[in-house]
Parts: sequence; C-alpha cells; structure tokens
Amino acid sequence: MDKLIPIRLGFVLIAILLLGPFACSSDKYQNIKPVSTDSCSTTNLSYAADIRPILEAKCDNCHSDANSGSGGGIVLDNYNAVKALGSSIQNRVSLPNNDGSFMPKGGSSIGTCKIDKISAWINQGSNP
Repeated sequence: MDKLIPIRLGFVLIAILLLGPFACSSDKYQNIKPVSTDSCSTTNLSYAADIRPILEAKCDNCHSDANSGSGGGIVLDNYNAVKALGSSIQNRVSLPNNDGSFMPKGGSSIGTCKIDKISAWINQGSNP
C-alpha cells in the first residue's frame, strides 16, 4: 500500500502540470455579458424615465409640437397630454396592425414589453 502513494502523487503532479494552465485561463470570461434581470420591469414607472423614451422613438415623428400637422393635432411630447390620453394611447398601440386605428400608423408594433410598460404606468397613476 505504501508503494502506491508515490505513484498516485506522481499522477496527481502530472495532471496538475498538464491541466493547470487551462484551468486558470481568465480569457474565457472576457466575452460574457451580464444577464439583465430587468428586461421588462413594469414597477415604479415614470413618464420621464420609462414612457417618454418609448413615445419619443415611436410617436414623435407625427405626434410632437414640431410635427403636429401630420399627427391629426394630437401631440404626445409632453407629460400632461400623454397623461390625459393615456388609455387611448394604450388602446391604439394594442390593436392588431391591420386595424385602421392601429398606431404607429404604417409602422410595426411597439412590442409587448413597451405596451405592458404603458399599461402599467397608467395603472400606477401615470407618475411624472
């Protein structure tokens, strides 16, 4: 039994020498990106931080003070207007694309996450 100890130690030493450089390689973690745990949070929403960016990206081309002529006179670039029209906005962006009242007109859906954020913001009291 005592004769096996040096042989086992020899195998362990060889394994450490052969596998050691690969086991401690840090470059395998360089391309890992953090996983977002907040992909579509609908809690504690505010107009400025959460709703305004959605509307700016998808609605301002037609519904801003600068482009009010093309948006049927509906302006969505300020908090008071959006708060007053909140349910209407929610309904229009939730319609199927082939519905004549769907918004954005001629565009694609703003996506489920953004619709959920608008709905939650309204249900939470339309915080500024």
